Amino acid sequence: GPWTLGTGDQNLALKAGAQAGIVIDKTHTFGGAYTGVVFGFTQAAANTFMNTNYLNNNLEASNGGSLAFSRSIGKTGYGTGTVITVKNADGTVAATYVVVIFGDADGNGLINGQDTTAVQAAVNVASTYANNSVQRMAANCQNVAVAVVMHNLNGQDTTAVKNHVNGTKLDQAALASRMQ
Repeated sequence: GPWTLGTGDQNLALKAGAQAGIVIDKTHTFGGAYTGVVFGFTQAAANTFMNTNYLNNNLEASNGGSLAFSRSIGKTGYGTGTVITVKNADGTVAATYVVVIFGDADGNGLINGQDTTAVQAAVNVASTYANNSVQRMAANCQNVAVAVVMHNLNGQDTTAVKNHVNGTKLDQAALASRMQ
């Protein structure tokens, strides 16, 4: 398949001993804006996603360079829309990846009632998020159709986010494995 699992490309890779389920996907470039997408990150604790240490413990620049992370949307943590910039040893940019956290439609690194509202809005109005957008991918929380990246959002996606808020965690790795 199109996956780059465990090895990454010549620039970004999973570290030895990285958390299972993280996917480095070069198939989806979001209109060519990025080299690919990284998803499948799980929460360390309730409503807590990534920080710099977490990212550095799981990902590495395999080109002898370095990684930089930007909170392009989020305020409280690294969430959907975070950009991972892979730099060459000389500091030039080698690749850019964008992070998707399923259920974190608003990109603040948490999955909460605001995301329930955001996903429901996308279910109600198809044009809320562009079909080829990180937000739409993040809103795919339930019926991720095989071979269809941006499936039609429906009430089950909203329900999945509500269930997460109520204590049943969205299985990021399981969703990531089906996003092909």
